[in-house]
Amino acid sequence: MVIDTDTLVRFITRDDEEKAQKVRLFFHEHKELILTDLTFAECFWVLKSFYKYKKDKLVQIFRMLI
Repeated sequence: MVIDTDTLVRFITRDDEEKAQKVRLFFHEHKELILTDLTFAECFWVLKSFYKYKKDKLVQIFRMLI
């Protein structure tokens, strides 16, 4: 299954707890997920520019994902 940027952002930020829980369950049910380079880059940009995540926090998050 391919993950899109919105799904990943909801999971990471938990700004909508209901959606975050649905994404968590989806991740748990689908052990093999695909994170494209474009989705990775978009997610990084959204988290850094809109949510103001610091670089070290982003590195930690993306290391966990891969």
